[in-house]
Amino acid sequence: AAARIVAAGEGSLVSTVYTDDRAFSAEAITTLGPLLGRLVLADEKAAAASLSPGCVFPVVNHGGPGRAGGGGELGGRSGLELYLQRTTIQGGASQLARLLGASHK
Repeated sequence: AAARIVAAGEGSLVSTVYTDDRAFSAEAITTLGPLLGRLVLADEKAAAASLSPGCVFPVVNHGGPGRAGGGGELGGRSGLELYLQRTTIQGGASQLARLLGASHK
């Protein structure tokens, strides 16, 4: 349902999902990710320390509406990358490691 709402608005720069349900978080990555520039995942453990979804991350290149960051509009190879989907997934290190199957140190 959330992905349908975001898709109806033709995407968004950032959305936050607050849940402790790992399956729902994993589904959010695959269904919301292509529609967003940044997806913030906050479980109960990380919610209190989570940065506001409105925080600006000037060094993060992502693919939200307008394809924010990186100067992709300047041409060359970076100009072509403007048309690639890039999504930043933000969350607690252990949460992301579990969801994405990566180790964290």
